[in-house]
Amino acid sequence: MIRWLRNDGEFLGVIMMKKRCPWCGEELDTHPGRKYYCHKCNNESRACLYGWVYLVGAVLVFVSFIALHRYFKLSFGLGMIIWYGFIGLVLPLEIDSKKYVPRKEAQVSVKLLREYNFIKRRYIFSENQMFVICFFDENETPVSHMLCVSLEDVKFGSAKEFTSSIKFVPLSDNNVDFAKGTMFYIFDGKEKIAVGELKSDVGETVLKTA
Repeated sequence: MIRWLRNDGEFLGVIMMKKRCPWCGEELDTHPGRKYYCHKCNNESRACLYGWVYLVGAVLVFVSFIALHRYFKLSFGLGMIIWYGFIGLVLPLEIDSKKYVPRKEAQVSVKLLREYNFIKRRYIFSENQMFVICFFDENETPVSHMLCVSLEDVKFGSAKEFTSSIKFVPLSDNNVDFAKGTMFYIFDGKEKIAVGELKSDVGETVLKTA
């Protein structure tokens, strides 16, 4: 679930999204640090580190040094603590394994059903973020269980639409091979925040996560 910081009733921005285990989709309690452990499937995951994350860390250390330049060790430590907390609380999770992990995937196009500013949109629908989806037929009747997927290769064509691949959590008995053209909703809690369409059949791929 997406959490927000409010001020006098106005949304200021995204603080963090509820963590889900990339193995089974179980909700996890957020905490500082990169490593996470799921007590349901007994597997480990880790926060995704992108190149820009290290830049954020360098900036935080630099800002802390400027603010506390007389206390180098304190400023360096403060910057690292803030960065460490940022990694665990804000970044999405990925499977932590040195083995190949088979996952079902498909190419999709997605249209947002809510208005988001640029920062919120780019954060919420970014690489490896996890969502609950449900497939439906032409009568909008659900034809699947609620399924957990992660986004990859996200490319926005406009403020309301993007294409990506979705990858299903590997430890689920409910994953089904739906055909190209099947529609689905993306949920935040019980709210539908986007509608998508499969641009390819759901098939199995092999993902190296080391």
